[in-house]
Amino acid sequence: MLRSTYHVVYKAEDRTWHVEEEGGRSLAQFDTKDRAVREAQLRASAHELNGTLARLFVHRENGMVQMEYSYGAEPRRVPG
Repeated sequence: MLRSTYHVVYKAEDRTWHVEEEGGRSLAQFDTKDRAVREAQLRASAHELNGTLARLFVHRENGMVQMEYSYGAEPRRVPG
């Protein structure tokens, strides 16, 4: 099953926080990290409501991943 991936990243050139899709396409920009995270969570949780999977990575200003969230039912891993 395909999974959509979102990132919340800081862009130093315009000093704003961006919500991006995997691959770097910017979907929205905000003055605060909190607002960007809330928007990304809304987008990712919409996938869960539609029965699809999504992931959200929240980055620090230096680019390191601070938090990771998963949305939707993860496929069961059964040893086999």
